Formats: sequence, C-alpha cells, structure tokens
Amino acid sequence: MKKAFGQTVRDFKREINKKVLKVSGVERKVLDATSNESWGPHGTLLAEIAVASRNYHEYQVIMSVIWKRINDNGKNWRHVYKLPLTLRTTMPKWTCLVHCPTPFLQIL
Repeated sequence: MKKAFGQTVRDFKREINKKVLKVSGVERKVLDATSNESWGPHGTLLAEIAVASRNYHEYQVIMSVIWKRINDNGKNWRHVYKLPLTLRTTMPKWTCLVHCPTPFLQIL
C-alpha cells in the first residue's frame, strides 16, 4: 500500500512539474521514454519520438534532452541505461552519423 501511494504521489508531482515548467510535447515524450521507472519505454512512445525526429526543430529538442540525460548519474542511472534503446529505436542510423557529436558515436 505504501509503495503504491508513493508511486501515485511521484506521478502527480511529475505531472505538475511538466505543466508548471511548460515542457513541450516532444520533450515530455523523451523524458518519459528515459524515465527512472523500472520498466522500459513503451513502443508507441518510441514510435512517436521517431516520427517527431524527422522534423529538424523537434530533432534538436530530442537531442538536447538526450544530451542532458546522458550526464545523469547516481540514483538516476536508469536515465542513462535507457538512452541506447531510445536512440536505436527512434533515430535512423544515418541521422546520428551526420548530426551526433563524437561522444555519441562512441556510446552507440
């Protein structure tokens, strides 16, 4: 019961932060895909990110969120753990070769 209540409070807090900070839709999707939850990103979420990555401006937002997430450590290790899955399933292979900084190529 306590764990379920804590999860509900955490979800409620996350939703309030997203609305108050005015996070864009694409940014919210990437944040959800690389969340600290114990399960992986949902397939439909990854598909939506893949479609959004075809737009230049949304691609820039996606990559900026990913770049921020890659520097997480400690208790947020799942953010980094989910990044390769998110990148591989959402971005075409050539996109990262053209637009990614060199550190990304070493990770992938």
